[in-house]
Amino acid sequence: MKDKVKLLFVNPHQFGHTAGYYYYSKYLRSEFDVTYLGFDEGLKKLSLSGISVIYIHQRKNKFLRVFSFLYEAIRETYKSEYNILYVFSFYFSFIIGMFSRGTKKIIDIRTYSVATNPRKRYLLNKIINFNTVFFSRAIILTNDMRDLLKISSSKIHYLPLGAEKYFDGIHLFDELRLLYVGALNTRNVSQSIEGLSMFLKQNNFKVNISYKIVGFGNKGEEDRIRESIDKNGLKEFVTFEGRRNYDEIPYYFRNCNIGISWIPKTPVFDLQPATKTIEYIMSGLFCMATSTKGNRDLITSANGILFEDTPADFALALDYVYKNRHKFNSMRIRETMEEFTWENLVSKNLLPFLKTLAEKN
Repeated sequence: MKDKVKLLFVNPHQFGHTAGYYYYSKYLRSEFDVTYLGFDEGLKKLSLSGISVIYIHQRKNKFLRVFSFLYEAIRETYKSEYNILYVFSFYFSFIIGMFSRGTKKIIDIRTYSVATNPRKRYLLNKIINFNTVFFSRAIILTNDMRDLLKISSSKIHYLPLGAEKYFDGIHLFDELRLLYVGALNTRNVSQSIEGLSMFLKQNNFKVNISYKIVGFGNKGEEDRIRESIDKNGLKEFVTFEGRRNYDEIPYYFRNCNIGISWIPKTPVFDLQPATKTIEYIMSGLFCMATSTKGNRDLITSANGILFEDTPADFALALDYVYKNRHKFNSMRIRETMEEFTWENLVSKNLLPFLKTLAEKN
């Protein structure tokens, strides 16, 4: 029996808490001998049969933390003979590319800089570009991202965002159960609460509706959400759930039926594909999404509605959703995103790419 190709994932995040890599591992393990190296961030430890996980102690000192991670990642490539090294892009990944053993090295770029300062954003995107010099291939989401980062097209392999079905049953839309899941920093999610307040006032608060916000951010962002709930008297309608583990997320997708993809319409975020937009639709939730380019590429009349990133336009969109809720069909919603399941993306895209790369001399 032929030995499996040995694949090493290197990612600073703890295993199971960066969605893509959990599912890459899940759907590659039948064909590859997969090892994942990442920090122990003190989060719940998740496991997958057949996947080896190497945890790196996360030191308090930032310099020592980065140094130990780079050292352990490079050392692992010399301890075991891996056929392919697959590195999640971060600012110091070029060091791993430079000093690790092997010739088949991939850098996986899932985002570009979203820093609000233009000079800082330009510099950080230049660092991402510089990192690619030390890898034989670069995986990236879209052609728009490649153009922004100015990465050589000869190195590029395109792998879109994927999503897992958190719920595959039928949603009913007799009442509206809104859900936001995702990052909070610089997202202005509190504006959706202001928009909900406007909608409720227009309907004399006689609408059967609830809104759960799942995610975390810095203290300022979280305080703004709590203050908006209190200021508008919406404790009866809005619940700020805070941070949840991946294995807790299905509960929310099962019990809510309207997904909120609130991404600010700024040059920083406009091209960024939205993971949660795909996840909402994949789970049969009707999606209310701000009209960024990333969302416009995904939203159709069958699966959602676009709106401008203002409270007033959110209220208008919510009014449309409320009046048309009986027309929504969760099975038809889900069908519009079948190509984006992690299983499909791995089996039809990532797996063939890695197999071809492994076979090259």
